[in-house]
Amino acid sequence: MKFSMIFWMIGLALSGPKGFHAIEVPYVYGKPEWGWGRIYYAYGAPYDSSKPTVLVVSDAITSITADDAWPAPLRLKFNVVRVMGRAEQFGFGEKLWQKDRIDWSMAYRVFEADQLVNDLEAVRDAVANGQKVTLFGVSSSAELLHRYVARYPKRVDGAISIDPLLLELQHSMGITPKKAPESIFSNMKAAAGGKATAVAVAIRCFEHLFALQPIGKESEYPPKNTGWMGEKALPVMKAYSQRPFQVKGIHYDQVATFEGKSVVFSGVQDSLTDQRVDQVLAAHYRDGDFFLFNDGHGLPHYRHYPAFVRFVQAFLEGDIAQKQAVYKVLWDQGMIYPKEDPWAF
Repeated sequence: MKFSMIFWMIGLALSGPKGFHAIEVPYVYGKPEWGWGRIYYAYGAPYDSSKPTVLVVSDAITSITADDAWPAPLRLKFNVVRVMGRAEQFGFGEKLWQKDRIDWSMAYRVFEADQLVNDLEAVRDAVANGQKVTLFGVSSSAELLHRYVARYPKRVDGAISIDPLLLELQHSMGITPKKAPESIFSNMKAAAGGKATAVAVAIRCFEHLFALQPIGKESEYPPKNTGWMGEKALPVMKAYSQRPFQVKGIHYDQVATFEGKSVVFSGVQDSLTDQRVDQVLAAHYRDGDFFLFNDGHGLPHYRHYPAFVRFVQAFLEGDIAQKQAVYKVLWDQGMIYPKEDPWAF
């Protein structure tokens, strides 16, 4: 009976979540001998080659804060692909360190953004049938979206990002982070990947805050006004201060080679990221739009509002007349934030 149970559990792990397709990926790309795991993806509706394909970008942070949800009314209008990444898989990469003591430098190799970008490309290669895709991301996953565009600009048709978490760029602009209210992370759900998710969250928080760290002994403590993210990143920061390892950033200039359309939505009431940073990001793109909403981080009030959903649909369909019409509705209803001087507060 005991062996039957073991084989049943192995079979369940191999079959994966119901409705999802599996992709074998290395723990660390370029190091196949270190071991392999699985990530999963699923379509929101049966695939239709006549429809654009949208990859909903997710990472450890947005997967537990429920920030990666695609607008439900558009689920059937496009080939919407949901990804269950390495952070949501039990035990992913744990064989590379002792279970009772995490090697954070190795954990960084497994869960850092470059690995997530490579995973996203593996999914795109599996679902796009040689075609370009549109990417959709919110907050932390929107930052990952722009990393992907910088790496693979020729494989993307459009990029939709809502309040990308670009604290590195914000810091380089000399803008001090505001205190992140805990309400932003109030919708946390159970971690699908158990300890793997917790490790991945710590790594992603560390990546976001790395550029904000002071040099010297203070580098083992989280930067000021980073709240929950600083707490989660703390063990990685302490490990880094004791034994530094290479940390990779984004090459923003590389998105200039992207020939598709990009739109960045920002909330003026966002206390986590600064809307001026989003404007600078949008300006990096050849065909980049920026819209400032009367809302908070991730547009929690307006993101699923019918008029906003219609705006996203018009963007995906390239319907300029519809975009203009919906923009007027958004403006008339007070959702668009009016500002004569976008650089003044």
